[in-house]
Order: sequence, then C-alpha cells, then structure tokens
Amino acid sequence: MNIQLRKILEDLQNHLIDDKIACELLTFVLENSKDEYLRIKSLKEIKKNIPINLRIFKILENLIITDSEDSIRRQAFEIMKSKFPKEKILEPLIHVIRNENGLFLIPIIEYLAEVDIFLCKNTLINKLMTFDPYYLECPNDPEYLKKLAFRKLKTLFLKYLFNRSLDSLYFHGRKITLALDVDYLLS
Repeated sequence: MNIQLRKILEDLQNHLIDDKIACELLTFVLENSKDEYLRIKSLKEIKKNIPINLRIFKILENLIITDSEDSIRRQAFEIMKSKFPKEKILEPLIHVIRNENGLFLIPIIEYLAEVDIFLCKNTLINKLMTFDPYYLECPNDPEYLKKLAFRKLKTLFLKYLFNRSLDSLYFHGRKITLALDVDYLLS
C-alpha cells in the first residue's frame, strides 16, 4: 500500500484528521492515482468511514460513468447502492445502460430490476433496439420486444453480450469456437 494512503488511513482511524479532510485526501488518491489497488482501497475507506454527501455522490457518479477500470466502477456502484437513496442513483445508472455495452451492465440491470421493474424493462427495450440484429437473435422491433417478459429481455441482453464476446475472441487469426449451453449459464 502506498505510504501516503497508509498515513491517511492511520490518521483517520486515530481521529487526527476529520472526515472532510479525509474525504479530500481519498478523493485526491481516487482521481490522481493510476494504481488500481490504491483506488479500490480508497473507495473501501470512503464506504466505511466517510459520511455521505453531495461531493462523494458526484465522485462516485463520475467513476461509474467514466472510469476505464470495471473493478473501480463496480466498487463505486456498490457504495452508491449502500449509501444513497435508490431514487438518487437511478439517473446515473440509466445513463450507463444507455451508453455502455460491457459486462458492467449486468449488475446494474439486476439492481434496476429490483428497484423498478417497469423502468428497467423500458430501458432494456431501448438498449436492445440499439443492438445489431445479427447478434440479437430476435426481431429488432419495439412492439415485439414490448410483448416479452422481463426475464426474456434480460436473456436476450445477456446472449447479446455473450455472442459479442465470442465474436471478439481470436487465437492466431482463427475464431475460437466454444460449445457452451448459454441457456444453462443464464438460468
């Protein structure tokens, strides 16, 4: 662990610095460090020791939307889920669903389904409409998609991610074929 971060954590635990200063220092580490471990450690300390406020929310929101590391994004998402009201975090989560196509979307969709299944279903339909029909394995028609149950929409979404990831796997210029039962994985 970085000596500076260790010192910040010790000072925070020994009550030598207050929450506001600790928040500023941990935020500085989050925004300026390239070390993923330090950044995750900072996020864990924020979750454990820093009271919620608008500044923390904005930092977490920014991490979820723009950070290049999925582990950082997942940790920020977990903090948002545990520290902020559901209504407050819906907007950044919907933004991520609309603008991302990676595996990070899976826990977000699961959470959104717990919070508001109808909002999640509509967001998922809009997302599926943006996908290449070749990978979607169903008609790319909003009326068709609206008739489907949420579970089926989620399965289509997961199959799409799976098929896209298979399509991107290459070994010495040849596509790797995998014999996986996707329905078994998704159930």
